[in-house]
Amino acid sequence: MRADAGHFAGLKITGSEIFAVITDLRAEPVISQRVKLRDRQVCAVVEAMEVQTGIQVNGVGISLGGSVADGVTVLRAPFLGWRNVQLAAKVQDHLHRPVALENDVQALTVAQQWFGAGRRTENFAVLTIGAGVGYGLVLNDRLIESADWGLGLIGHFPIDPGGPQCAAGHRGCARAFLTIESICTLAAQAYGEPLDYADVLRRAADGHRQLGQLITQAGRALGILAAAVANLTGVKTIVLSGEGIGLFLAVEPTVRAAAAERRDPEAAELDFVPTPDNLASSDFAEWARGAAAVAIERTLLGVISR
Repeated sequence: MRADAGHFAGLKITGSEIFAVITDLRAEPVISQRVKLRDRQVCAVVEAMEVQTGIQVNGVGISLGGSVADGVTVLRAPFLGWRNVQLAAKVQDHLHRPVALENDVQALTVAQQWFGAGRRTENFAVLTIGAGVGYGLVLNDRLIESADWGLGLIGHFPIDPGGPQCAAGHRGCARAFLTIESICTLAAQAYGEPLDYADVLRRAADGHRQLGQLITQAGRALGILAAAVANLTGVKTIVLSGEGIGLFLAVEPTVRAAAAERRDPEAAELDFVPTPDNLASSDFAEWARGAAAVAIERTLLGVISR
């Protein structure tokens, strides 16, 4: 089937914006847009989903940070303040297209399964860093699913009991080391003034000692987390994604060394696959592409909500 035989919309909803892409059948974006949300009420968010492209789409995929049930209901979306929202039906009524709804990390994992790392292996994990820390898993070419996935449970994984404290009160967990907010908070304490994430990475690369130590510490935490996932599941491929992917790109040797330290000396070396693999692309477009991939998958399998 030709890649241009169909097109799908992928929409990633955050607490402030909708990131949208139109993709072909291989989930390759041909158009991307972003829309600011005027508020977080469900009706306002649904109205903002109108993607003006002139391209007829076969289906719409939607992803967000939170718990999703049966591809149609948002059980919990803390960034939006939503609970028990029948989102798929509302969007179908608005856009008059079939709709697939999924947790954002699960959607990214589906995109990798169909169009990324999954083409080379039947077993891999996805770790995301950004607003939170996310985790997806494919074993024997099967996506592992649970409603609790949307709670960001991997973010509570203990890294160092002497480390910083996260907002939930856990000391030294993955969230405390790896989220953009945590890194920027620690960086402001070290630097003496607020810094955004890109500034932290840039100044660390330019030789600022304390920021360099902070980024190295975060890189070690990422390596330890990746090793734990691999040790517990048996996967060798770890896909890294999210808007915080710049951390891995900045301290890749540190991440690899920390992971190796937590593995048996005879265990296979982990294959880290960053996506996107450059800072210029490290925004929410990859998340939106994941949403489109879910719509493609469910359309081809005949299980999309209509």
